[in-house]
Amino acid sequence: MIYFVIFFIALFLFLRYVNSTSKSEGRVPYTLLCIMLVILSALRYRVGGDSLYYFDIFDSYPTLLTLSSYDFINSEYNLGWIVFNATVKSIGNSFYFFQFFHALIVNAIIFYFIQKYAKNKFLTVSFYLFFYFFYFNMEILRESLAIVIFLLAIPHLLEKKWLIYILYCLLAYLFHSSALILFVLPIFARKMEIKYQVILLVMLAAVINFISLDNLLGSVFGSFSFAQRASRNYLNKEMSIMGILIPLLKMFAFFIIYIIAQRKKICLDHPLIIFVSPFIILGLLASFIPGVYRFLNYLAIPMLIYTVDILYSLIRTKNKRSISLVKVLSCFLILVLLQLQYLTRDMSQYTQNKSIFFNRYLPYHSIFNEQIDQTRENIFYNSMGVDR
Repeated sequence: MIYFVIFFIALFLFLRYVNSTSKSEGRVPYTLLCIMLVILSALRYRVGGDSLYYFDIFDSYPTLLTLSSYDFINSEYNLGWIVFNATVKSIGNSFYFFQFFHALIVNAIIFYFIQKYAKNKFLTVSFYLFFYFFYFNMEILRESLAIVIFLLAIPHLLEKKWLIYILYCLLAYLFHSSALILFVLPIFARKMEIKYQVILLVMLAAVINFISLDNLLGSVFGSFSFAQRASRNYLNKEMSIMGILIPLLKMFAFFIIYIIAQRKKICLDHPLIIFVSPFIILGLLASFIPGVYRFLNYLAIPMLIYTVDILYSLIRTKNKRSISLVKVLSCFLILVLLQLQYLTRDMSQYTQNKSIFFNRYLPYHSIFNEQIDQTRENIFYNSMGVDR
């Protein structure tokens, strides 16, 4: 299968360049790997989950010529998303063009960001393929554009160039309203003593638990669709026991990796370490409050790079049997197993045959044969309660 072929190519390149200390080394295969992912995403035909819905509504978007008459006020989607689709439609009135430009932008920026900050880009890309590739390229298409814009803003955040950072945040917000978190992220990204982090966490939990968020969002944004969608899709959902335990277990694994790095004095000067606290705080909140997990998406790539760099640093140590390496590997194993559980969970209730969540991506069909997989269609539309 094509997914596994590309994944093993990335692993092979990691082994090939495992001892590389130069960021420029392996640039050609790294670029080719990025191109492969762009092509894989761009040439898919109705592969994914949310991609199916965006495919269905693509014809409803305006072109640049009709953009001036579009009703932005009552639109369900943000300005940037509408303009982006209008631009694509003016180039080529086909969802295939959209897939190409979307895949190119998302993967090129993620690969650039990994190249800039990761100690070993191939190991980091291998984990990106396993944890986030499908999610960013075939599911959260609007939010993934906001996420990569934030990645471009991070260097300016680190350099405390606040005006440029805010401008990037505004651009990200034009694509997805969850980017609101980016405006307050610098507050949480500051280095704080643990007691202040705990106090901050308790205060946030108190505010979110005792204030009706749907009313709060409605009062702030009026009739803006973000408040309506947040209340309908996230805030009114009940959390199951597994829905609480799994995010907590993920945060526990991340926290253990962080503690080991601190004790072993690994990656102490890592530029992305400032995102550890907000990531864990948001992760704990997401365990109990539906919808907060969407904010974690913005920190996914920075935290992936940081934790993989810790693993890579321990792999490069002379003592290959160190207890710290075993502990970090165990934490990564927990994360891998949880991801496998997520991808293989049973979806048969939505189909007429045995199916799992990964059937949203498998089998892979390209635009050259335009074959519809009914199992995939049923999983998405029936699970979302959408009439076709």
